[in-house]
Amino acid sequence: MSLIKSLLPRYLDELTPQAINNFIQIRKQTVKNATINKDLAFISAMLNKLDLLGYDIPKIKPSRFKLKIPAENVKYFDDIKTVEKIIEAADGYFKPIILTALYTGMRRGNLLKLKWEELDFKNNLINIHVKDKTIEGGRLLSIPMIPKLKKILKIQPKINDYVFNYKKLRSEERRVGKECRS
Repeated sequence: MSLIKSLLPRYLDELTPQAINNFIQIRKQTVKNATINKDLAFISAMLNKLDLLGYDIPKIKPSRFKLKIPAENVKYFDDIKTVEKIIEAADGYFKPIILTALYTGMRRGNLLKLKWEELDFKNNLINIHVKDKTIEGGRLLSIPMIPKLKKILKIQPKINDYVFNYKKLRSEERRVGKECRS
């Protein structure tokens, strides 16, 4: 925090796009883009809090200045044994979520908000809306559903509109967990 304070202007009315650009250029000399993006998120949170407290804040969105993160920073598992250990150690109700994430690459938020109406078992697709600043309501994304995933999703209990629910019914949990492994 003291580093951020030392690189930014001292008064809110001095926080301009140029000041944020200067901050980014100075930070680029010592840290990676992901760290700068975290700094920008912190600055944005700070401004939001000040706004809630009634302070007159500049109409600037630090998130607009986010930097691209190189593709080599994308995380993935290169060891199938690690993946198998994670799945084996997970509770039964959690295994279908992990497997769906692995088979689709869906983000956590999209997984947890996945609804039955978004599953097209006839065409083997998952149709979700993902954030897109240019399209109101998000962009439609169709993700192929491989046979293993289709089997996993079909055995999920239909408790409500959502595919994944945290409802610890012990017998149900064991059944779903066992069926996902086979």
